[in-house]
Amino acid sequence: MTTFIALLRGINVSGQKIIKMDHLKSLFEALPFQNVRTYIQSGNVIFQTESSASEKIREQIEKHLEKNLGFQVKTILRTRKELESAVKRIPFQENEYSKENKLYISFLSQKPNAGLVEKLISFNNEIDEFRPSGKEIYIVCKKGYGKSVFSNQFLEKKLDLISTTRNLDTVQKILEISKNESPD
Repeated sequence: MTTFIALLRGINVSGQKIIKMDHLKSLFEALPFQNVRTYIQSGNVIFQTESSASEKIREQIEKHLEKNLGFQVKTILRTRKELESAVKRIPFQENEYSKENKLYISFLSQKPNAGLVEKLISFNNEIDEFRPSGKEIYIVCKKGYGKSVFSNQFLEKKLDLISTTRNLDTVQKILEISKNESPD
């Protein structure tokens, strides 16, 4: 069994695409998934499945959600091991972020084009700074994510891919929950 984390893009934000977590959990349980858990309203679903075909699973989730909810929900999928790796690869030192200067991780649908990422460097500023690594963009926001230039919409437009962002505390809690499911 492989433990996956589905990070749903743009649900329960500003009164749009509202999904209750118990309903979301039941939708995932209708798929060939076990040990389904959700964490907070931003659309984080932890589950296990026999399959390890990430792209096929992601497509299955998106089709199932659109059919049952009536709107599209873009999904970023990571295995627990990939999520652990993303945390281990944080390219900032711990003294570079804090409760005031929060660290966010933008999870991307694929590894971005290096040339496009290079063009983003000029957008680093005194309020926020980004650093890429693999299929993630790490952002330290000194004035809060809501004021960051590195929003999901910005990253999606500049990198031509899908992005969804979580703060480090949320990612660590998701990992904690996923470790309680199974030792894989």
